[in-house]
Amino acid sequence: MIVTSISTDGRFTGATVSSFSSLSFDPPLVVLGLAQRSKTLQAILQSTRFAAHIVSEPNRALALRFASDRDDKFEGLSSTLSQNGVPLLPGFHTSIECILDSSQTAGDHQLLIGRVLSTAIDDEVGSPVAWLRRDFHSCLPFAAA
Repeated sequence: MIVTSISTDGRFTGATVSSFSSLSFDPPLVVLGLAQRSKTLQAILQSTRFAAHIVSEPNRALALRFASDRDDKFEGLSSTLSQNGVPLLPGFHTSIECILDSSQTAGDHQLLIGRVLSTAIDDEVGSPVAWLRRDFHSCLPFAAA
């Protein structure tokens, strides 16, 4: 999962997160964890908005880029600012735009609860992947029983 936001000075920021989950259907809420030292965390806390992008096969290199300490992770990317005021990355299976509902310190991380504002799904991009044992693995549906 790549999470993006915008800082108060207008710079796009983002990070790859391994802790992201659906929390509630009514109202629609998600939860994610970011390190206290994360620039993306600071941007989300200030702007109160973020987008979560579900990584699929074609996005593996971008997920590794956003997991790095690289200063400008958006360099050379054709990202756009959505109507909800968050940076969106092109070519992802799913993007989920959120407004910050609440946050909670948890050790050296911050848990963020986001209220879902909108979602977009593009099945043409490919199957989502999961991070397991230090590598990406395809997520394929089970055959119908």
